[in-house]
Amino acid sequence: MATARSDGARPAVPRADCFELLLLFALACTAGCAAAKPEARVTGGADASGDDFGFAVQVGLTLSPASGLEPYCSGSLIAPDWVITAGACVGLPPNTDNPLPFEFPPEIMWVVAGTNESVVTGSSSPPPNGELR
Repeated sequence: MATARSDGARPAVPRADCFELLLLFALACTAGCAAAKPEARVTGGADASGDDFGFAVQVGLTLSPASGLEPYCSGSLIAPDWVITAGACVGLPPNTDNPLPFEFPPEIMWVVAGTNESVVTGSSSPPPNGELR
């Protein structure tokens, strides 16, 4: 242990002590950062079935035949054939590069309702225009 100096200056702290303190501090800071197990995310929770949230829909685009269905937004059914979603989900706002707003053509947009599965397997194509599935 360092003793006080007669000239009033702070005593030097040995480098090894600084390293040990820094290591102890780093360990204390990271102790709570361990990854939670997926099953511990919701206490007492259960997977939702496809009809638990019948108002929730997935909104997506088909940008090219090769890309298939690309989900990118969510929405809510407000009537049997009406979905409300964010404006960015149906087009792009004007900006300095493009002063005019752009809306995605309806032919490339699709909506999926009534399921909580979002994995597309095999070949896929968008549903006919205006059809909810």
